[in-house]
Amino acid sequence: MKNAKYLAKLFVRDTSGATAIEYGLIAAAMGLMLIPVMFSLSTTVKESLFDVMLGLFPT
Repeated sequence: MKNAKYLAKLFVRDTSGATAIEYGLIAAAMGLMLIPVMFSLSTTVKESLFDVMLGLFPT
């Protein structure tokens, strides 16, 4: 039983992979925040590009 407690303490104190996990969580959070922003900007960008293309070809 002492061995299991000792291993549990070592596991809790080990922080060698914590930085990689934190960076992964930050990247995932940023990705989730970008999804609504991209959807809201897509309509504006489409309309702007369409207006530019219409200006290139006068009727």
